[in-house]
Order: sequence, then C-alpha cells, then structure tokens
Amino acid sequence: MNTELAIALTGALSTIVSSVLTFLFTKRKYNAEVDSSVVQNLKESLDFYIKLCDDTSRRLDEYE
Repeated sequence: MNTELAIALTGALSTIVSSVLTFLFTKRKYNAEVDSSVVQNLKESLDFYIKLCDDTSRRLDEYE
C-alpha cells in the first residue's frame, strides 16, 4: 500500500510541477508576442499619420 501511495504522490507532484513550469514559460512567450504586436501597431499608426500630414501639407501648398 505504501508503494502505491508513493507512486500516486510522485505522479501528482510531477504533474503540478510541470504545469507550473509550462505556465511560466508560455506566459513569458505570450508577453513577448504581445509587446511585439503593440510595437508593430504603433509603427503602422505612426506611418499612417506621417502620410496624412504630408498629404495635408501638400494640399495646403497647392491651394496657396
């Protein structure tokens, strides 16, 4: 009976440890992906506003 209990406890403990480690590693990966996505979106927004300002400036020059 002691052997069965030791095997069950070892299995439960290893499952818990592997779950925690998987959570920590995937959390780091997902955070890095989100940061990368945010930077890319900011860059695209900046490019859009730069084009918008250039176009507005060009139109203003044409009307003057």
